Amino acid sequence: MESYGRVALEDPDLAPEVDAVLDEGTRQLRAAGYGSRSAFLTSSTTGGGSWLAHATLMSGIGRTTSCATQTSCAATA
Repeated sequence: MESYGRVALEDPDLAPEVDAVLDEGTRQLRAAGYGSRSAFLTSSTTGGGSWLAHATLMSGIGRTTSCATQTSCAATA
């Protein structure tokens, strides 16, 4: 949910080592009968609002209003 992972994957000095670790993890998952997926997302918030970004991802509901401090709000995906 943070940008650090993206930097590690796109930085030419870091990416080869990070890619090797991820490739090995993928190999181990496949060998155990599992798979994995990843993607870059556009965060629902910036500037220290990580809890909201995590909650949005876990809920599966896109936040389309400014209701971060309300206990409930209408949102659409």
